[in-house]
Amino acid sequence: MSDRARSKFQSALTVWLLVVMFISPLPIGGNLPTAWCVFALAIAVTGLVYGLGIIYLGAQFPMRIGKLGIVAIPWLVFCSFSLAQSLPLGGLMPIFLTSTAKVLISPTLSLAPGQTLLVSIQLLAYGLMFYLFAQFSRRPGRALLILQVIFWIDVFYALFAIVELTQWGDTLMGIPKWTYFGSATGTFVNRNTFATFLALGLVLGMALLAEAAMAGSRSDSPRRWNMSSAALLVAGEIAILASLMATQSRMGAFAGIVGTMAVAILWAWKAKSGRVAIATFLTLAAGGAIAFLYGGGLADRLGSAESSFDVRLDLYRQVFQMIVARPWVGYGAGSFEIAYPLFHTPPVSVDLVWDKSHSTYLALWSEFGVLAGSIPMLLIVFILWRLVATYWARAEVSASVLGGIGVVVVVGLHSTVDFSMEIQAVAVLFLAIFAVGCSQTVPPSERQGETARVSSRRSGGSLH
Repeated sequence: MSDRARSKFQSALTVWLLVVMFISPLPIGGNLPTAWCVFALAIAVTGLVYGLGIIYLGAQFPMRIGKLGIVAIPWLVFCSFSLAQSLPLGGLMPIFLTSTAKVLISPTLSLAPGQTLLVSIQLLAYGLMFYLFAQFSRRPGRALLILQVIFWIDVFYALFAIVELTQWGDTLMGIPKWTYFGSATGTFVNRNTFATFLALGLVLGMALLAEAAMAGSRSDSPRRWNMSSAALLVAGEIAILASLMATQSRMGAFAGIVGTMAVAILWAWKAKSGRVAIATFLTLAAGGAIAFLYGGGLADRLGSAESSFDVRLDLYRQVFQMIVARPWVGYGAGSFEIAYPLFHTPPVSVDLVWDKSHSTYLALWSEFGVLAGSIPMLLIVFILWRLVATYWARAEVSASVLGGIGVVVVVGLHSTVDFSMEIQAVAVLFLAIFAVGCSQTVPPSERQGETARVSSRRSGGSLH
């Protein structure tokens, strides 16, 4: 009885989390301190209700905490370090500005302690949300349903962006834009960030299509349902791809296409049938038609890629100088906009305000230091390794596993030259898909209470 009650309880909280996910991109991609705090409060209350509910029901957590401890402990260390940056310890680690032969001493390790506290709250909320999605998606059926809902959330924002661009006079939620005219931006300000948001959905759609196609090839599967489901997924993929092309984001489109191809290749390796060839042909045909209709602006921007890359290289050299000047503790989470002017000189344009490093890797190292800043990357690599191991161990493909691998490809590529993962709505979408994939890397026999239920079914008994 407690297991049945826990399942209903988790289903209700899962719906609530998905609602939070749906709302998170609305206030300009969630890139506002107020949105961070509201999101963190919603996740904290959800976690509190979940914990109290499990205690009240006398149930167990679906997944042993120890199985996530190897991920949770480093993340808590990372968040604790972020909080420590706002403490009055700045006198212990002065900043040596070799370019001007001056020494800068800040009262705190962070040059922007208030912003660092806000980012720390945001990071803690990310970790709790990851944990909740991993718990709620323990069962493969529920995991698949969660991913389907997430995919259609992405489709909704893709269609909304096209309507904004073509029917609402190229506005931002009905408000006149102040940048990126002629590009689809959805509810985001930056087209490249929105492109990453769409690319994650594109990869997830391919993963869902792969599982639906392989399920349709089994004799015990309702073939008609799978065919209609596949048709809907293809329609959603076309909508996302059209919107992605309309963003005119070069690296966003590239990362999305590479991530989708990676999922298709992994699917083809397991399928070993003509279904994949047919699906690939149809996808390429649809992609070619969409590129012809919506990709004109993107093609025009490809010609300026070389000059843009030269500008980025100059910026990256100066950010690297920042890292070398303070490699162990960084300048504080969220403090790049304050710290970079200390190193900002030509040839990087001084007419512009560079509030982002345009590389999430460099942002982590400059704001947190080389050691602490590497923790998120190492955690993602570790979970990716588990996803790949799970893929090889199974005979059939899983949308959860393929989606988890695909989204890492997308953010891994795009984060080299942009800051999409520093925008809350993108980070939330990535972590939700990634958490669902992570939950499926734990064998059923190692999940709390699973062994007892399996043994009970085999013996014809019941578990009370």
